Amino acid sequence: TFLSDKVVRRLMILLTEETVAANRKILSDLLVRAGATAIPVLQEHLFDDRWYVVRNAIAILGEIRNQDSLPHLTPLLEHKDIRVRRETIRALTKIGGQRAVNILLQAAESDDQELRRQALLSLGAIRAASAIPTLIKLLDQSGWNRRTVDIKKDAIRALGEIRSSEAIAPLTRILARRTLFNRALNDELRVASAMALGEIGDESARAELENATRDRSSTVARAAVQALMQMEKDNP
Repeated sequence: TFLSDKVVRRLMILLTEETVAANRKILSDLLVRAGATAIPVLQEHLFDDRWYVVRNAIAILGEIRNQDSLPHLTPLLEHKDIRVRRETIRALTKIGGQRAVNILLQAAESDDQELRRQALLSLGAIRAASAIPTLIKLLDQSGWNRRTVDIKKDAIRALGEIRSSEAIAPLTRILARRTLFNRALNDELRVASAMALGEIGDESARAELENATRDRSSTVARAAVQALMQMEKDNP
C-alpha cells in the first residue's frame, strides 16, 4: 500500500497469473486500496485477450469507484464474453453518478437481452430517478413474447424500487388490464405491477389494489394483498 505506484504493475501481473481464489482476493484488495494510482495499469488490462483478466480489472475499477473510469468501461458492454459484460454493468452500478446512469440507460435499450435486463435491475437498485421516462416507455412495447414480457417485468420492478409517483398511473393501468388472449403473461405483468405499487406505497394506488384482491387470478389477488400489507408496514 505504501509503495503503491511502484508495485501496482507487479501486483496486477501476479493477479493475472494467480490460480488460488483466496490469493486473488488479497491481490485485488491491495489494488483497490491503491486507488487512483492503480487505474492506468488496470485500464491497460481491459484489452487483454484473456476474459478473466479483463473481468478482474473491471471489478477492481468498480470497487475504486472513480468517475474517470467510465469512458474506458463503456466499450466493454459489447465485449464478446457475457461474463465481462455482466461485470461491466456491476462496475457501472458501483461507480454510480449521472454519467454511469446514462450509460446504463443505453444498455437498457440494447439488443442483448441479458445485458438489457441486468441494466434495468441496476437502474432500480441505485434508484435512478432519471431512468423513469425510459422505464415507462418500455412498458408500452407491443408484443406478448417471453422476451418482451420479461423486459417489462424488469422495468416494473425497477420502477417499484425507484419509488416514483410518476410510475403509479402506468402501473395501475397494467394492474387493471384484462385480456382475452395471453392471459397468463398479462397476469405476470399485473402481479409485478401490484408488488411495485406496494413498494412505492402511494395511497392513490390503494383503491386499485383493494379491487385486485378480489381478482379472478389467485396470483394477482395474493400479490395485491401482499402489496397492501407492504403499504401498511411502510406507513403505519
